[in-house]
Amino acid sequence: MGISGSARATFVVDTVAPTSSIQAPAANAILNTSAVPVVLVYQDDGSGIDTSKLVLTVDGVNRTGVLTIVLAQATGTLPVLPDGVHTIQLNEMCTVG
Repeated sequence: MGISGSARATFVVDTVAPTSSIQAPAANAILNTSAVPVVLVYQDDGSGIDTSKLVLTVDGVNRTGVLTIVLAQATGTLPVLPDGVHTIQLNEMCTVG
């Protein structure tokens, strides 16, 4: 009689990108305050969001540090912005990169 062994592994294939939205400020909003509140919502039904890789930029400048980040949402207030048009962008990654 011989000695036998075996190995087993499970894995997940996640090729679907996470989704996100900028809840505040609303697109094309005209605000009467220079200290702008931000609400970001994100999710990934596969592997989940890697919140350590969440990046918020305003006019191309990283402003992630103003956020309080939790599992499916981030909130904060932007530093005082000058009058004019500004662009906000959220980049997120799922845990599989």
